[in-house]
Amino acid sequence: MVLLGVLAVFLYYESAQNTEKVKVQIPISEVTEIISEKLQIDSKTIAPPSIESSTSKCIGNADCFSGKVTKITDGDTIKVDERSIRFTLASAPEINTLEGKVAKDFVASICPVGSSVLVDEDDGQPEGSYGRILAVVYCNDINLNEKILESGNAKISTLFCSESEFSDEPWVKKFGCTD
Repeated sequence: MVLLGVLAVFLYYESAQNTEKVKVQIPISEVTEIISEKLQIDSKTIAPPSIESSTSKCIGNADCFSGKVTKITDGDTIKVDERSIRFTLASAPEINTLEGKVAKDFVASICPVGSSVLVDEDDGQPEGSYGRILAVVYCNDINLNEKILESGNAKISTLFCSESEFSDEPWVKKFGCTD
């Protein structure tokens, strides 16, 4: 769809360069052909990497599962197959603030609703938080916990460093969890 939009803008620009107005109708099959030719796209469908192969990222003994994002609640909480997941060791501002909305939008830009994710529950905090599973979440091979911290849209929850199984991970230490 994005490519069709690009092509439409290109066609509009081309027609705007001329002094007379031209209406162009191109069958979708030709549009696809033109886009493939211009961008040198191979017509083969490339399957996304299997989320199941990513289970090697899971550490510890707690639950580790894959699923689809069904809701982005805020900058540090999403729902996966309707199960509420809280990003362990990351704390984003509350959703009722501008910063909270920005954090939520940041997560949505990386991992929109419908995305496949891998959830690695924190062995050190199996009790969760307010009915949410505390976990590291991977979306498109991106550690969302780390990315939200890197972006500055969340801060490390150092209070829980001593409890989390992830406290020795390099990304956690980079943001302030120390031995």
